[in-house]
Formats: sequence, C-alpha cells, structure tokens
Amino acid sequence: MSVKSTIVGASVNAPASAPNCAGPGSYVSAGYNQTDISPAQCGFSAATDSVALTLLGPLQDNGGPVPTHALLTGSKAIDAIPLSACTDQSPSPAPVTVDARGVTRGLDGACDIGAFEYAPVAVTISATSSATTLAVGQQTTLTFIASNNGPAPAVNPTLTLVANNLTLLSDTPTQGTCGTAGGPSVICYLGVIAAGASVKVTVPAQATPGALNVTGTVQTNEPNLTQSRAAVLTIGGPPSSSPSPTPGPGHQVPPTAATRPSISHVTQSHRTWQRGNTLASLAKHRPPVGTTFSFVLNGSATVSLVFTRQRPGRDVHNQCLAPTKKNRHHPVCQRIAVAGSLKSLAHAGINMIVFDGRLSRSTALAPGRYRLLITASNSAGHAAGAPLTFTIVK
Repeated sequence: MSVKSTIVGASVNAPASAPNCAGPGSYVSAGYNQTDISPAQCGFSAATDSVALTLLGPLQDNGGPVPTHALLTGSKAIDAIPLSACTDQSPSPAPVTVDARGVTRGLDGACDIGAFEYAPVAVTISATSSATTLAVGQQTTLTFIASNNGPAPAVNPTLTLVANNLTLLSDTPTQGTCGTAGGPSVICYLGVIAAGASVKVTVPAQATPGALNVTGTVQTNEPNLTQSRAAVLTIGGPPSSSPSPTPGPGHQVPPTAATRPSISHVTQSHRTWQRGNTLASLAKHRPPVGTTFSFVLNGSATVSLVFTRQRPGRDVHNQCLAPTKKNRHHPVCQRIAVAGSLKSLAHAGINMIVFDGRLSRSTALAPGRYRLLITASNSAGHAAGAPLTFTIVK
C-alpha cells in the first residue's frame, strides 16, 4: 500500500512489538508521512517523512461528512507540505485543494499532514431588541446572531446570555440546544457553524426594576482555537418619576428599599485542578484547595453557583433529550445538563469561595469540563456575573 501525507500514531490495541502499522501487508511511503515512533516500522523511508509527537484532538465532528482529529497548536504536521507537493497519488498527480471537511488547503502557503487542515475560525456576535424602551413588566424579543467569518467550521461554540434586570423567558436557536430559561442567564450550545454561516437565538424577555442590559458572549471551544466575542445590548427604561417631597414634622420616613444586587469581577484561581475532599466554603485565612472563585458584590445577597456541562443526548422532535432505550435510534445531539449547584450568603465587597469539586459530603463533580454561572439575589431582584469555564482532572 502506498501512503502519502498521513499521520500514523497513538495506536490503540496494537501489539507492543509493532504499535503502528501492525498486521499483514506492507507500506510504501510516497512522502510527507508522520509517525510518533520510528518511520522504518511502517516502511516510511522517504526524505520528507518525519517523527513527531501526535498532537491531535479527539475523533469528533469537526464539520464535514466524516469525523476527524483536529491538529493542535504546536503540531509538526502544520504547514509541513509545500504547495507544490500538496497532490494526490494519481498517475498524473492533481492538487489536493480541500481537507476531509471541505476546508481549503494551503491558505497560509503550505498544506498540513493528515485529513485536517489547521485554519482559524473568526466568530462574531450581534444583538438586537424589538423594543428600545421598556417599563417594568413589559416584554421584548432579543435576537442574538453568532456568525463564523473564518475559513474553517466553528465546532461546538457556546453562547452565554447574562442579563441585568431582565428575565429571559424562553430561548429558540436555529440549531443546537439551549438550557432552561426563566432567569437572568442561559447557555446555548450551537453545534457546528460552517464557514460563512450563522446561528440565530431568539429570546423573549421581561423587564424588572432597574437599568436594563444583557450581554451575549459567543466562545469557540476547540482545543487549539479558543476565541471569545461579546455584544452588550442596553435597553432604555421609562422616564424617572419626580422625587418624593421631603416629609414634614411628625411624618415617619419609610424604610429604604433593598438595592438590587450587582455582581462583577468574577474570577477563578485555577482553570484546571484536581478534585479534593473539602466542602465549599467562604475563604478565610487559608490557601485555596482546588480553585478559588472570587467576585465582588455591591451589598449582602444570597449567591447561587450552578455548574453545567455538555452531555450526549438524542434529538427527539427537535429537542435534545437524555438517552433512553426508547430514543436510542434517534440522531445524536449535545444537551446542557446541570451537574449541581451550591448556595451561600455573601457580603458586600470581595468574596472568595474555596472549591475542590465537592457539592456535599457525599456528592462531587466528576472529572471533566464545566461551566459555572454565579448569580446573586435579594429582596430587590437578582443579577448574574460572567460565566467561568474550568476542567477537573483525575
């Protein structure tokens, strides 16, 4: 078998004596092959063959008709083939112009080894509201459009909506799935956005007292092409009422109403960490365990930490449901699952929550990638901070 422009490595269930290219038959190199051990084992002896660590993502839908392994940043397979050698093995070699996904080869002057051409994505986001001003209780329709202006598909980007003084009533994406609305925030997984394509998410929202705004953030989650873009939409409120007259002698001043909470400067000390055994608690005078989430409040409030993760599901009538025996033959989709939540009282100023993965004494988050949304609430309303993404490792 003649082999050209192929990555051979990270083999599974292969004998130790021949971890790559095991089995009957032999291979002849037509050049520009890459292995993670000696090329001689596969019969790769061309001057352009190479040995390098296989920096590959998982086999998954990266756009196109077949699953592929994405080339990760730093891979020696990137730009390893001159344009003049980016050809097939026909008797009269013809240029190979696209990869397995349909992405154009050689955009930066050279081709990559393997089925995946490393190319940037360029996501953008726009936001509009059907109403320019809202009184308390009135509704508007928010529209967010995430677009991919790059040459390669954007794989599984997320759209996070965080509103102040707006209740997000529902959400309808043109593709992908969104989490349950009904509060100040929602997360949508948008699937694969092809180059030049876009996804629209429509969200009816209702105004509550206070300044009205919502931030939509679209983020790609590919291991080598993480990118984030945000759009802030501000909606005007009704004209302010005239100030109340100063009460005269003998009149009692009514108690001051609670101030709607504001949460900002949401950060974490570590994005990747190991799980421990300590319960989450407000930090005092001890070093962080696992990671430490910090945020700033404008006053005392109850804070909720909601942890979500992307899980496989089955598409049943355009709804991504948890897999069951009944729906096992339906198409595969990605759904948003709530992995757990925590609540705590917090104070005005900087708060820090030490967290090592435990939700209770008997429950802990499993290793994996998560998204955290912190919200604050009191008698005057609620607000949400910017989401955080982190990974728990074994």
